[in-house]
Formats: sequence, structure tokens, C-alpha cells
Amino acid sequence: MLISIDLGSRNLAYSLIQKSSQVNKYDLIKVEYLKMTQPKIGDRLVQIYSTLEKEIVENKPSAIIFEDGVFRGNNAPALNYVAGVFHLLASKQNLPIYAPKPTEIKKLAVGSGKADKADVEQAVREWLVNPPESFLNDHCSDAICIGIYAYLKWPKLE
Repeated sequence: MLISIDLGSRNLAYSLIQKSSQVNKYDLIKVEYLKMTQPKIGDRLVQIYSTLEKEIVENKPSAIIFEDGVFRGNNAPALNYVAGVFHLLASKQNLPIYAPKPTEIKKLAVGSGKADKADVEQAVREWLVNPPESFLNDHCSDAICIGIYAYLKWPKLE
């Protein structure tokens, strides 16, 4: 099982996903969306850390995967802090961590590095044995897509 994360400093989604007994299919264990309203970045980081640490301790994923973007603009420092939380969790829980680029994820899991949000959602539905009836938002389908990518890229991940 993997924990895969669509990174954000105010809106973050994560999924727990594992290989299915069906060839080239994946089971969605859980997908969650965190909308953080705290004004201070430190408070949001604590929420992210405590939420993900609980999931990791309870579910024992074999790796952490998140989309590594090129962070620019006013939100860049906050996004780098969030990525740091993932690295801290990986280190404390002794887990490997992978941070592929968004275009790599889309190219392998969706078929085009320039896929739009609808394309990502459709691809996720095709890869999953148990796709949700609907996704709460794009962050949720992106988090699942990141996990699917990881299994496609590194098939030996458990």
C-alpha cells in the first residue's frame, strides 16, 4: 500500500492505494481531502503532519509519493514547507519517499504529460477496480493518479 499526496498548503488530498488482484488494476483504500483554514502556515503544517502521521501509523504504507512541482510566486515557501513535512514523516517512519514531476505522472498514468483534469479523472477511473462515484475535487483524483503512477513506474513497490 502507498500513501500518495497532492501537495498544497491550504488544500491537500491524499490517498491510500494498493495493487489489486486484477492485473493492471488498483484498489482505492481511502481518499481524503484536507481544507485548511488556519491563517498561520505553522498551524497548517501541524495539521498536515498529525493527519498523515496517523494514517501512516494505522495503515503502514510502504512509501510516500507526492507530486514535486516547481514552486513559484507567493505560495512557494509554504509549498516547500509542506514538502518538508513529507520528508520528515518519511524519515521518522523509515519510509522511502518519491517526488516525481507532474508531467511525468500524467504521461505515464494518463498517456499525456499535458493531460487536463478531466483526462486525469477518466484515467483514474479506468485504473481503479473501485472508483468512487464522484471525486470531491481535482485534488482527490490527482492524489490517486500519483499513487497509480508510482506503481506503474516502480512495479516492485508493495
